[in-house]
Amino acid sequence: MIIINGKTIDLATGELNQHGETQQLEPKVLAVLTVLYQANGMLVSQQTLLDTVWPNTVVAPNALQRCITQLRKHLADDDKTLIQTFAKRGYRLQVPTTTPRLKTTRSLPKPRSIAMIAVALLIILSLIWLQFSSPQQLLSVSKISPLTYQPSAEQQGSTFNQQLVYVNKTGNTSQLIWLNQTSGEERILHQSAHYLGVASFAADGETLLIAEQVFTEEDKESKKCSQIILLAVKNNSDPRIVSPCMSAQISQVYWLNQTKAIFLANNQLSTISLTAPHSQVTLNLTDDIAKIAHFTLSDQQLVISGQTATGQNSLWFLTPHTNDGFTLSHKINLTYDVFSASAAVKLTDNKWLQSHLNTLYVYCDAELCGQTPLATQATITLTAKLNPKTLLATSILKNAAITHRHWQEQQWQAKHILTSEFLERSAQFQPNGQAIAFISNRTGTEQLWLNQNTTAQNPKQLTFADPVHDYIWQADGQALWFLTAKGLYQLTLTAPEKITHHPLKTAISDLMQHVEDKDNNWLLVKTQAGSQLASVNLKTADLTLLNVVDVAWAQALDASRIIFATIKHPYLQLLSDNSTSPITELADIKLQWRFYLRHQQLYIPDKQTRIWRYDFTKRSKVQLGHYDADSFLTTDFQGAPLQMLSDTPKASQTNLVAISLTGLTP
Repeated sequence: MIIINGKTIDLATGELNQHGETQQLEPKVLAVLTVLYQANGMLVSQQTLLDTVWPNTVVAPNALQRCITQLRKHLADDDKTLIQTFAKRGYRLQVPTTTPRLKTTRSLPKPRSIAMIAVALLIILSLIWLQFSSPQQLLSVSKISPLTYQPSAEQQGSTFNQQLVYVNKTGNTSQLIWLNQTSGEERILHQSAHYLGVASFAADGETLLIAEQVFTEEDKESKKCSQIILLAVKNNSDPRIVSPCMSAQISQVYWLNQTKAIFLANNQLSTISLTAPHSQVTLNLTDDIAKIAHFTLSDQQLVISGQTATGQNSLWFLTPHTNDGFTLSHKINLTYDVFSASAAVKLTDNKWLQSHLNTLYVYCDAELCGQTPLATQATITLTAKLNPKTLLATSILKNAAITHRHWQEQQWQAKHILTSEFLERSAQFQPNGQAIAFISNRTGTEQLWLNQNTTAQNPKQLTFADPVHDYIWQADGQALWFLTAKGLYQLTLTAPEKITHHPLKTAISDLMQHVEDKDNNWLLVKTQAGSQLASVNLKTADLTLLNVVDVAWAQALDASRIIFATIKHPYLQLLSDNSTSPITELADIKLQWRFYLRHQQLYIPDKQTRIWRYDFTKRSKVQLGHYDADSFLTTDFQGAPLQMLSDTPKASQTNLVAISLTGLTP
């Protein structure tokens, strides 16, 4: 029993009593109240409420807002002081965290009353047990405090005792900064074009390893490679290069022991001798690791975040054995995409943490034992532990506009649309219509929105549950297909709007095109495992793998002909009857990012900032001016009238923050 604003509420039955009158709360309204009450006065994000009250469910628009409105009516919260709204973040129930004691009479209770009291006590004890045994109550975040304040990007932090090393990036230059957190002393350790991953301290804290990206000129063309360098912390001596410069990008390196390092490159973990740079040895890991997103080595325990061949996201925990090898200790299957999560961070001997979409997940031994939201508009990526009660993370507060350009007087005329303080991306024109769909984090997580045209400034939110990773318009413009961590969905826009889940047998990561004719209704997609080109039959849910791996982007002319480019070969090719061939007229065009097929014409931005239109009927190409820094990430083209949409990165604030934890026993 709890009392709020003079009203007695039974959280077990949903009965609300005042002045002898009883009202029954709806189940979802009661569930929302329970979550807010158990947060003990802390802010609860919209996403946490949706995930808790409507687990594994796509909810109707405004479902959560309706429950909040009903609660306020039941609690007579007319001035909205009991249930406080934090715009774009969530809600907080502002009531005492202790349950008030109800008045009782001195007369002896009747037998039936005794039974009712006993039942009530059991319910209260059960609620108390649930509150303290529930994973969500295992830890909470008391505050997120900035550690650095510069306008430049300060990121990729790592620590050793009171030493903090991080990357300060300005334009095309990155500096590796050393900071003594006790004295405040600070200095530049090294400077490079780009650092990869976080710095790894040696066991004595006097030297560190980090990977850097190097640009070279070869045959009048800029080439890039990555290498591992060793730096002394106490002096500014020249770095020692301890690996050859590799074409494969090194994403992270750690000390394995005093003479060897372990690093991730090209989806493989390898060891290298610090005194013999060419002595690389690829590690043989457990067979079910198909794709590695991150790895962490702490106190000789190796934790790998990755995916299996079927696309299952997992954490693998391995322990060392002889000859620098590792043996699998245990494995945890995850419900979120590891490629949008942080690397795992060790908190205590049996507790590991990982951040994903501003939620902190806690793993105890071999299972998930808690999670808590990070209530901030910035994107938080966990990088290290400062102490058993404080975490180190990178905070990125992004702002991006969607740029609309139209072709007029032989040049592109531009303007920003949907300008806001939030991250807006991936805008696409509606086929056979005027609307523009896009992804925005206006409500705290990335959701699908719809703008009626290029000039309107009052977009409509379309999705309200799990964050949307990717989407594509249906060919007729009457529906949208989108991906979340829970799978593929179709959102029909004809009244009444409806969201339908389409279970798939194989996990996919990118939606590139919807194709529909009298015989076919399918999606052109990329698989999570291996980035393989594939088609999904929307009638049968069957996925057919096509003969292209590491695909960058693709568009289908019809069911038998697909144009594609791969990550390693960014030139357009044609896949027909399971064989590939170059497109002769486009052989010299190196793809910038993506290309788009509209009415049998290809629109292709290239690496030389040119935009091309290629007509398949005439087999001819024509240049359509150039793109600039505001439109190099083109998200869609429309042929008549000729116009395009682009993601335009704007100023963002990137700094290091400290996350203070409570309720977690080290």
